Amino acid sequence: MWDDLFEKVQTIDIKWMEANATKYIYDQDEFAVDYVYIENSKMTYTASYGDIEWLVNENFYKDMKSSRKPKSGYFEHNGQVVYLTGYPITKTNQTGHAGWLVLGRNITPYLTDNISSVLGSNRIASIQFNTLAITQNIQHIQGYLYLNHTFELEDNHEPIIVTIAMSFKKITQIIANYRLSIVFVIFITSIIGLSVLFYFINKFDHMFKSTIDSITHIANGQYLNQLKSGDIYEINELSVSVNMLTENIRLQQQKIEKSYFEGIQTLVKTLEMVDSYTKGHSERVSFYAVEIAKNLGWDQDEVETIRIAALMHDIGKIGVPSDILNKTGKLTFDELEIIKQHPIIGFEILDISDMFSNVKEIIKYHHERYDGNGYPMNLHGLDIPIGARLLCVVDSFDAMTTNRSYRSAMTVENSVSIIQSEIGRQFDPLFAVELIKHAQNLYNDANRIFRHASVEEIE
Repeated sequence: MWDDLFEKVQTIDIKWMEANATKYIYDQDEFAVDYVYIENSKMTYTASYGDIEWLVNENFYKDMKSSRKPKSGYFEHNGQVVYLTGYPITKTNQTGHAGWLVLGRNITPYLTDNISSVLGSNRIASIQFNTLAITQNIQHIQGYLYLNHTFELEDNHEPIIVTIAMSFKKITQIIANYRLSIVFVIFITSIIGLSVLFYFINKFDHMFKSTIDSITHIANGQYLNQLKSGDIYEINELSVSVNMLTENIRLQQQKIEKSYFEGIQTLVKTLEMVDSYTKGHSERVSFYAVEIAKNLGWDQDEVETIRIAALMHDIGKIGVPSDILNKTGKLTFDELEIIKQHPIIGFEILDISDMFSNVKEIIKYHHERYDGNGYPMNLHGLDIPIGARLLCVVDSFDAMTTNRSYRSAMTVENSVSIIQSEIGRQFDPLFAVELIKHAQNLYNDANRIFRHASVEEIE
């Protein structure tokens, strides 16, 4: 298809391009574009869909044509954020040059629609563009979490700021309402079931005892438990009805947990936009933690718990202003104290639901030291959750072996030497020794899979 486009642009086959490129791309929902623009190298043919005539007045257009390399950027047009991407039309083997294909998307409605669908429209108080409603990137104000993201525009235009206000109170209330509904349904079901059961209790004592036990398990949240069928028609009908009800409750609970997890994932993505170091760091820390846990014989559930905890261990930094997160110089005492709050903030974000009951404890205590001199609670030795002790070691190892905006990465050898010296002080001996044993291989594998961030990327 790309080689065909190359040929048709060279021969100025307008009919083919209209049917197979310009109009086709614009009309297809799966492409999700608002502008399509094609031009040949001699500027003798131009085809476009969408209001994109303003493009030729942008430096983006001139730079794109002169460099003959793919180019993209954000622009302001008619009060909206527009994302443009230009591609040189070459052959598949990247030889020759026939012209340009430019695609564009209006970011404003795209963000509004997609953020609402992920977090739930009833959880978002407002989404505003071109606003300076708050001065800090992210902060808690009267039960709301404000998320700011700045689009830096091309051609020296003023940046556009998107502000999303999300109510923690609404999220908590939604979860509470679902729980109340589930408890009420279970209660009514239990009453109906017990009424029928006691009618036959004298004759079928053993059968009813088994059924009561099953309903009790269901009432305690064990929705996979099923009532067994018996020899009585009424009991069979009750079993079928209760089993159908518990399956519906289980599916509803899964939907609630999925929605909540998607909201947490959105917060993680927002943190990655604010702190460019977070994404690669969290992925590598998770990789190190999982490999060490497997080496030590942890079961599948324990390995999955440490994997999720490691991926989200810095989520609390979403409550730390970006100018502190990205500061290149030495932090002041007050700034350091703000940074030290991120394990508690992460715990509070996840504490809304029981879904992350094991994960949130690991996140809260992953900066505790084995000798009791860590934060936020100064826990000591085995009082620190085992997952947090493992996370502490691998988190420190990746921090030392990764370039930061204020210093270069240490070698694996130097990092291992520091970890060796801190055994029994900062680090649990079990996990420190296991990491040291495999440090070089783990580093090589992580670097191959995830790639360590460079100073330039962080800046």
